[in-house]
Amino acid sequence: MDCQNKKISSIDMQTSRRITSLRFLLAVLVVFIHNNFTAENPAETLEKSGVQIVFNQSEVGKWIQLFVSEGIARCAVPLFFLFAAYLQFKKNEPFGMLIKKKLRTLVLPFFLWTALNIALYVGMKFAASRLVPRLLFHPDVIPQFEWTAMDWLHAFFGYDDMTSGRTFGGYLGQMWFVRDLFLLILVSPLIRHCVRTFPVCMLLFISFFYVCDVRPLFVAEQALFYYTLGCFWAEYDIPLFKIADRIQWRILIPQCLAIWLVTELHFGEYSSAYWLMVFASCIVMLKFSARIEECGRAFSVTDYLYVAHANELSILETLATAS
Repeated sequence: MDCQNKKISSIDMQTSRRITSLRFLLAVLVVFIHNNFTAENPAETLEKSGVQIVFNQSEVGKWIQLFVSEGIARCAVPLFFLFAAYLQFKKNEPFGMLIKKKLRTLVLPFFLWTALNIALYVGMKFAASRLVPRLLFHPDVIPQFEWTAMDWLHAFFGYDDMTSGRTFGGYLGQMWFVRDLFLLILVSPLIRHCVRTFPVCMLLFISFFYVCDVRPLFVAEQALFYYTLGCFWAEYDIPLFKIADRIQWRILIPQCLAIWLVTELHFGEYSSAYWLMVFASCIVMLKFSARIEECGRAFSVTDYLYVAHANELSILETLATAS
């Protein structure tokens, strides 16, 4: 017990509180990421079925919505990888014990959520197709009925299947970060070795993949980049929050808005230039954590909300983005 407390105590109290202050907010932002449905989105899909949706949305409301969902909220998952790596490498648990824990907290939920979604979503549509077939008029409503055994493997394990259009996230695309985190933990000894032995080369290596939008063989480029940055943070005790605190709001906010407008209007979401918006939003959130941490009441509320509603937030995020 004393040994374990020593490992955990290597994380200073201020850093621990700053990370804790963001947990609930980042969980909420993950939900907001998927709140990017605008009037233009359903046009092609609705054209197939002939159904019309009344979608009244002002231009101002649309841009506010996009700024939150495709702008500032994009920091949530990168910071998830950053914090996860930092805490992992700082705590320095035995690798075997770490893997056993992550099998229970990451792999098991990943497979259970996938199986539950298939059982409910596909099962209900299958029953409806037999009982009330007129309800299912869309030609692509149940593509799973035509899947092969290989398609199901792709669905569960999440590697590329370009023929069906699915991405690395698997059947539940929103769970990609859970899958990628476990894979990164599996290779974390190698990542730590490279960070310690070839720090400059490793930084250039992950930056190339991220900035040039080149996906590594087994995880998303964003996941590799921020997870490895978390390792750098832990190994070299980089004062990350202090660096963010030095940037003044009057400089940071206009720059963040300008970067978002340029990437949104001229490049588009998920383009090779979008990494800059994500990076800027991460800095905003790291700096904002000081405001939460300094206010004792705000810190207590956010910590309580995360602990009390972590399961509900996970369920909401999954249901909101179910295929």
